[in-house]
Formats: sequence, structure tokens, C-alpha cells
Amino acid sequence: MQTTINIRSRYLDTSAAIKLVVSEVGSDTVRKYFESGGPFYITSMCVAEALSALKVKYLYRKELTQKQYFAAAYVFLSLLRGSLHVDDVGLENHNVFFETEELAKRHGLDMVDALQLFTLKHGRFSNFVGPSKSLLITADEALAKAARAEGLEVWDSIHEAAP
Repeated sequence: MQTTINIRSRYLDTSAAIKLVVSEVGSDTVRKYFESGGPFYITSMCVAEALSALKVKYLYRKELTQKQYFAAAYVFLSLLRGSLHVDDVGLENHNVFFETEELAKRHGLDMVDALQLFTLKHGRFSNFVGPSKSLLITADEALAKAARAEGLEVWDSIHEAAP
């Protein structure tokens, strides 16, 4: 008798990761899914982008008070010490950079979003198939569209029900 084990890696992009620590449209849905169990991953570039997004919400858009900003940053970094694992595919590698650049140009994305696609297509879990195929979780409609065009599994947390 053959046993099949489904282990789906779930990758949060910045727009989804922010929803874990700041209340905005779709936060409750993403938090509920996150709390249902992982494993969950985030690229190192999205870690930096998430901290920058919190900075923008605090310093420039005035959407967060100083207390809220530091609390959100603390919770985010706490997640990185626990249930959210950082995956670094090495953008400094020439081949990774050029393939990511090509994805960015093909879909009109920035390098951070394109690196998400690269990671799912070529990263450590890229050989998983069926129900174990990695899932990109995003609130970015353009990134979701690009991921689907690349044949990747994606959940647009704003426009779709949780998987």
C-alpha cells in the first residue's frame, strides 16, 4: 500500500505578510489561513520590503502611529523567529538575477515580485506536484495574474476565497 503525504509550502508576498501585522482589507482572511497551519515561507527580499511598507505606513501615509509601527514590526519579526521561514534563493547569483529580470520584464513586475515567481518556479520546493505544489499567497492582482501565467498555484486573498 502506497501512502501519499501532502506538504504544501505556502509563500507570502509582502502584501499578504503585511496583513498579518496590520489591520487592512483582507487581514482577517489571511490571518485565519495563516493560523490554520503551515509551513509558511517568505523570501528575504519580501522581508525587507515588508519592513519598508510598514515604514511608509508610519512615516509617510500616517496610517500607523509610532506605537502601532513598532508593534507591527515586532510582531512581524517574531513571526520570522517562529512560523514564518525565510527562503533566500540568492538574487546576487547572476543566473538568478537574469532569470528574475526576465520574469519581471515579461509580466511588468518589479524585481521583488518577480523573485517570488522565480522562487516558486526554481526554488527548493519547485519539484513538488499536485496538492503538495507550493502556493503563492498575495493581495496583489498583477502578481497573481503573472503567477498563473507561469503555471504557478496562487491565492489572491482579496478576490478569492481561501484555498
